[in-house]
Amino acid sequence: MVTASSGGLIKALAKIENEHATENVNKPDFEMHYPVSLQILIAVSILIFAAFAVLGIFFVDVMEGKIVCGSFFGFLGLVALICVIIYRHWKLKFDDYGLVYTPGFGSARELTYNEILSVKESAGSLLLKTEDANIRIPYYAIGLNIFLWRLEKEHFEIEHGRQAR
Repeated sequence: MVTASSGGLIKALAKIENEHATENVNKPDFEMHYPVSLQILIAVSILIFAAFAVLGIFFVDVMEGKIVCGSFFGFLGLVALICVIIYRHWKLKFDDYGLVYTPGFGSARELTYNEILSVKESAGSLLLKTEDANIRIPYYAIGLNIFLWRLEKEHFEIEHGRQAR
């Protein structure tokens, strides 16, 4: 229930953020990124996990319980922190000549449109295949609609994945 509500909230906030970010795009280049609202909600979850860890350490009677509770919620907070770092670092800039992709961890990589072999819809994301790598772009990335327009302008056909029955 909480996951579905969070997913709906993230989707709604990402839609608003995307409409605001892309309403007056006149520049030849654009930077796609993960929604800031997603990063904020994950940061809130870090605070919640930290509060549960502290409460568990102070209010659980058995020492082993304190260790397990503190470790579990501390680990969840660490995973959420890593997710925020990955989402803050992930970018895809594109212009008339090509794109620059910066993954969550790693360095930026420049590609021309000629290096893209295929574009496919796949499991909630857009998959760009090149000779050496696959680039996944989530559907809720800010600026995806502009990137799809750019791909159509460059004469790419988007392959649609299998539909669930």
